[in-house]
Amino acid sequence: MKRGFNVLTLREASLDAMGAKGANLFKLKKMGFKVPETYVIPWPTYERYRQTRDLAPLQLEIEARLDSSRQYAVRSSADVEDQFHQSYAGQFQSHLHVLGHEALLKAVISVWESLESPEARAYAKRLDLAEKGLRMAVLVQEMVEPLVSGVSFNRNPLTGLRETVVEAVRGPGTALMQEGITPFRWVYHNGQFTASPEEAEVPLGVITQAVKETRAIARK
Repeated sequence: MKRGFNVLTLREASLDAMGAKGANLFKLKKMGFKVPETYVIPWPTYERYRQTRDLAPLQLEIEARLDSSRQYAVRSSADVEDQFHQSYAGQFQSHLHVLGHEALLKAVISVWESLESPEARAYAKRLDLAEKGLRMAVLVQEMVEPLVSGVSFNRNPLTGLRETVVEAVRGPGTALMQEGITPFRWVYHNGQFTASPEEAEVPLGVITQAVKETRAIARK
């Protein structure tokens, strides 16, 4: 089937139409880092839907390009996310383990609608972004079943020191973002761990690899 313009790979979509999160993933992939298979529903698709309320073109491309037997993660990629001055973490909807074309379409609509949620509007107002017309792209990614999930920082977010901080839990990231579980925490400085939990459910080898990848990304 001829390629459309509603469901695109990271290579096919333009950087200015895939949102900040999509653009960062594109850059990581281009530099050779591992990124799950990712499709982009660019923000103009949402703008056309808002004007016409017609989902047929998007539905056809979802059916043509995405495998109904595979599970996907459907995530927001607004132009204001993952920025230096604001992250918008947790402000928009994400859906994991989405299976089937109909479920994918519903998940995309849910992400779009979260752009107008009271929580997102209040967050934007606090940052003086409410009147700037936020743009929402959506990412549809191969669902990777995680053994360990977490976040890593190339600088300590509390002190600003040049040290790598990793926070992680066993299982999916929802344990961190939605269930409020306190993660295990490691700090790596000058070639050694200067802080680590006495006991952790996460193997130290996994954390060492996370530190290595984080530092490599920062260098590039």
